[in-house]
Amino acid sequence: VTVTVQRTGGELVTTVSDDGIGGADPTKGSGLTGLADRVAAVDGQLDLHSPPGHGTLLTCRIPVQGQHQPPMSGDGATPLVAALAAGGGQS
Repeated sequence: VTVTVQRTGGELVTTVSDDGIGGADPTKGSGLTGLADRVAAVDGQLDLHSPPGHGTLLTCRIPVQGQHQPPMSGDGATPLVAALAAGGGQS
């Protein structure tokens, strides 16, 4: 498992990757869904790439403004949240 965290421009970008079997499905269980909800609450974006038979890459992008917390909205839908609403995962 590899985890990276870096600030790029106005975003905090965190990635988590592994070399496992892939096939992560946010519709099975609540872990990825809960994470996507938390990221969306701070106007962030959560992307999942997990093709079956290959590793998984989870990328989280959260806007940052100076030294302050990003604004809260709760209304922003991320691609992962949109995929859940449509009944499938994103690859």
